[in-house]
Amino acid sequence: MAGSALSRRFSEIVGVALFALSLIWLIALASYTASDPVWFFNTGADVAPANFAGRVGAFLAELSFQVVGYAAYLTPIIIAVVGWHYFWCRSLDAPYTKAIGGGLLYTCSAAFLALVFEADAGGRHLRPGGYLGSAMAGVLSEYLNEHPASRPEARVRVARVSDRGKARVSVVGVAALVGAHRSATKALASRANGRLGGRPPKHTTTRTTRTKSSR
Repeated sequence: MAGSALSRRFSEIVGVALFALSLIWLIALASYTASDPVWFFNTGADVAPANFAGRVGAFLAELSFQVVGYAAYLTPIIIAVVGWHYFWCRSLDAPYTKAIGGGLLYTCSAAFLALVFEADAGGRHLRPGGYLGSAMAGVLSEYLNEHPASRPEARVRVARVSDRGKARVSVVGVAALVGAHRSATKALASRANGRLGGRPPKHTTTRTTRTKSSR
């Protein structure tokens, strides 16, 4: 029983320490300044950092923003959740699975920020998704392509649902959504047919011939 009580007290101490670490990390991120002297990044002189968490906080903020960008704000949240479980002596179910999920959450969030926002967002002269997000965004853009709105050379292709009648509905084709380029032959055929693929329109020469023959 003494060992169980000691283990419980140790878990509570670890939980409190993780809570304090998450709070310090959040303060460091919120008070980040790009001009702060940071170890291994900005080797400034004897200038005191403007970060509220001191040199340690400036280093943590710089490292976090450089690696994952604004997705670094997930770090204090994850640390606080782990500290909550330690403080209440609750075991984490499937810790390895949760660790992999946390890594995927970091990666996807950083890639999303890198794809949506431009560099130097917020005037802080840093990548919104960090180096990790920029790398993942480059891979996604290479193999999955970009939205045509972000590509000035991409042309929107429109498919006409109905060729007859008063009401004509136009929808954007799938090729336009992925920003793909069709070959010149397919583009010429589509302009001739009046739609993206499909059968060519019937000519009226046969109908005119039949009318003349009936007369």
